[in-house]
Amino acid sequence: MALKEVNANAPPLHEMGESPGRRNFLGIAAQILESCRQGARRTHVLYRANLSFQQLNKYTKLLEAQNLLRYDADSRKYKITEWGLTYLVEYRELESASWTYFVKKRALLEMLNR
Repeated sequence: MALKEVNANAPPLHEMGESPGRRNFLGIAAQILESCRQGARRTHVLYRANLSFQQLNKYTKLLEAQNLLRYDADSRKYKITEWGLTYLVEYRELESASWTYFVKKRALLEMLNR
């Protein structure tokens, strides 16, 4: 039995920062920060976060500007800051809440589709 949308007036997923099959900025930032917890060179971050070189430059500049990430020239590695660790904690809480929301939404929709 197919699930039906309850609220036809809900904004499309892409307007809420969620689009099927695509990562959003918050998730990409979290992947970059997570990969830098122990310190990581640019290429390691690039591969772990599955980004192009241009994307990596864009995101690392933004994360550095927000003091979530720093580049250590001596070790040639990116390292997460305390503020970056706080971001990861908050992101995980958001991810958990989102998962709970979607599980409960699916259960409610299944109840309506009986």
